[in-house]
Amino acid sequence: MKQFLFMASALLFTVPSWAQGAGGLVAGGKGIVEGTAAATKAAQEASRLTQFGDAVTSAALMTAPAINAQVQRAVTQGARFNFSTDVTPAKKLLNLNTQYWQERTQAATLLSNLKAIQAPLTGQQELKLATEIEKTAHNKSLKEFLHAAVMEKNYPLALREVADYYGLSTEFINSLELRFVHPSDAREVFVHTTLDYIQRHPHKVSLQLREILKNPAMDPQLVALIKMYVNLPSIGRAQEMRFTTLLRAAYDQHVEILAATRNSQEIQETIAIYKDLLQRLRGFLAQYDRTPRWNGLPAERELYNDILILMGNNRFNMFREVTPTIEIIQDLLDANPPQYYSKEETLELLEGFYVRHGFAPRTAQEAEDVTEEELFLGNSIFHWMIEDSHFAGAIEDMHRKYRQK
Repeated sequence: MKQFLFMASALLFTVPSWAQGAGGLVAGGKGIVEGTAAATKAAQEASRLTQFGDAVTSAALMTAPAINAQVQRAVTQGARFNFSTDVTPAKKLLNLNTQYWQERTQAATLLSNLKAIQAPLTGQQELKLATEIEKTAHNKSLKEFLHAAVMEKNYPLALREVADYYGLSTEFINSLELRFVHPSDAREVFVHTTLDYIQRHPHKVSLQLREILKNPAMDPQLVALIKMYVNLPSIGRAQEMRFTTLLRAAYDQHVEILAATRNSQEIQETIAIYKDLLQRLRGFLAQYDRTPRWNGLPAERELYNDILILMGNNRFNMFREVTPTIEIIQDLLDANPPQYYSKEETLELLEGFYVRHGFAPRTAQEAEDVTEEELFLGNSIFHWMIEDSHFAGAIEDMHRKYRQK
């Protein structure tokens, strides 16, 4: 149903607007800007609109071939809309993994800064370090532990807190057994830093263990056993072997689940959609030396809408497997900002256009003989109507002036 609703909104985008005066301009332009928001809101009313949607779909499929082509394009855009807005367990898992990975990356910098401390810090230096702790450590308990260690000028303890919570290194743990733990052995680093952290702070879990326990695909019995140890008043020598065995099993299972999720059809298709968008955008930039406009030919308008949907509504696709492509697309968009006439130029040129032609600029959907002058001017009108609420009034006044002639 959500796919149909976006299909309907995409078809709405093709309704002629310029010839309808300022009211049409507002509806056409604002509809594009708010298209994804409107579609999302409409999806919440899906049950109420199901019968209406079926009826419109049936009617559309029995109309002219040109309408059928629009329907097919809209269905494709609907699929992209689904991939962009659906909150699935796979996306949640990978988004969380990416969020924690980013936090650990920031923590590695904090760890390096703590390691570089050679003497007690001055008050100003402590303030700077406290600010870095606030920015880096998202966990409330960890913040308290770090601030307490810094106030006591116990920098080795602060090092150990960061290393343990984020699973970054066993270098700062005082244990003879750790001489056998190689830094590249991620599982063993996780096991020993997690154990060290919870032994020092009963009932508190490290970041990696928190991620594992939040993984909905984990074996519930394994999760329950780990939580049982976490809830113990302390983990002594008698419990260490059993607890570390459980941690190893949980780590391995979590890694397998992440790998399977990354290779799933859903995630691979999501990645492919963004890579396809990047390729199409690059091709368009190479051909036209500008980004696509909403009032261009169908292929250009479709690319514009896809950018609007996939880049403007991609908060559920922020996992590491797709974000590099998203960042490249955003860099291309930033490097090629749309060009517009100024407000004054737009009004002056629009009046001149009215005088010469007797009508407002058209879109490529409205006229086969549309000119580049019309498209550029129309895009500038659209831009300033969105940017300046008073601009629509000036357009309406001009429309009334020339409509009466």
